[in-house]
Amino acid sequence: MEKPIVLVVHGAWHRASHYTKLVEPLREAGYTVVVPALPSAGSEPPTANHTLDDDIETIQSAIQPFMDAGRELVAVLHSYGGIPGTDSVVGHTIQDRRSKGLRGGVKAVIYIAAFAPPAPATSLFDMVRIKDESDPHPDWWTPKESELLKHVTDGLVSLNEGARHALYQDIDIEVADEALASTVKQSTASFKQKCSHAAGTIMAHKTYVACQQDAAVPYEGQVFMAEAAGANVVALDCGHSPFLKDEESAKLVAIIAGISV
Repeated sequence: MEKPIVLVVHGAWHRASHYTKLVEPLREAGYTVVVPALPSAGSEPPTANHTLDDDIETIQSAIQPFMDAGRELVAVLHSYGGIPGTDSVVGHTIQDRRSKGLRGGVKAVIYIAAFAPPAPATSLFDMVRIKDESDPHPDWWTPKESELLKHVTDGLVSLNEGARHALYQDIDIEVADEALASTVKQSTASFKQKCSHAAGTIMAHKTYVACQQDAAVPYEGQVFMAEAAGANVVALDCGHSPFLKDEESAKLVAIIAGISV
């Protein structure tokens, strides 16, 4: 039986390289894994121009050829990636495509400590109760206007040392050092733009991996979003980035494999 394509949508500030401990075992197990680089995250301008729509377009462009070929997909969405990931798969599930006489599509969605929109017209700023860039931000991120693109009104958000605890508090120090050093700037425009769909409207199986020790997205908030989405909850005793730990990555691979059957 042909294995589904695995789509991994990375979180804000992160790149595909952060997910190596998850991606490589999946590929070794025979899965084709796609990790599109979201344009809202990057070290160089014009990152500050890029919005949620740009991320959605990038994700859909990455998976469309597989759907055109009739392939099935499992979407794995981490952190911020839950927002563009949700909008990218709504209307493209197996059930949606079958109703149009088409083969293939998304068969399951797995949220990992992710922002699963509980309602349409919701932004990340809405979900973390930030009204605009002038509001207080968590002390582990640093909003700043782009220094190279003076005409850009939306700024860039970079991480500071406080992110070590928020994102990597249970990660080995060497791994956490490398992960933090590899993060990039993020467009605040992607945080302000509102999504089009609630996670609950996805016509496919949904699982939410809730990280109980998460210092970035509180566990209670994760469970709330999971329940609003109608997702099965799998709790892991870990922080926000389980894919950086061998044991937790193995658990994630097992979850993906179990859903892929």
